[in-house]
Amino acid sequence: TGGGMDVFMMYHGNLGNQGMKKWHTRLQIFMLFFIETTSYIQEDDPIWEIGVLVKRSVIQGRLVAQTCGYLTLYSFFKWPDSNILRLSQILLFPPFQRQGLGGELVKKVYKLAEDKDYKYVLIEDPSDACQQLRDFIDLQLCVEEKFFGADLSEMRNPRHRRQNFQDVLTEG
Repeated sequence: TGGGMDVFMMYHGNLGNQGMKKWHTRLQIFMLFFIETTSYIQEDDPIWEIGVLVKRSVIQGRLVAQTCGYLTLYSFFKWPDSNILRLSQILLFPPFQRQGLGGELVKKVYKLAEDKDYKYVLIEDPSDACQQLRDFIDLQLCVEEKFFGADLSEMRNPRHRRQNFQDVLTEG
């Protein structure tokens, strides 16, 4: 990029919003190309929510926006008193994969669910790669929140991990 920093933004809205519906209509075909078991969602249901990841850059003095990815969400009520958010589809276009953006999108979905007081987030029929991503993000958030009761940041040191593993082997 010439002259600036790239900024990634997620635009979010439901299909009741005509702008989001138009974006969805243009992007949904890519789900069929890249996700094996996907199908179109019901466009006349305003409960469907759309998230679009956009990269904004300044190139040769001009603002350029690129669509990097896309996701669909559906909220539903579970008796007796829970709202659940389902991450139905998530896609990052190949040039934007393996940059940590998928994990950031999952974190955004978690934050959205927290802000709207959803009980939890489901991922509908995840691929193996999507399940691994979710597992990684869940573990990362557990460590950050000290869910395991200790500061595990020292585990990042490979020598410490190896030593800790050796301790477990000798104890058993």
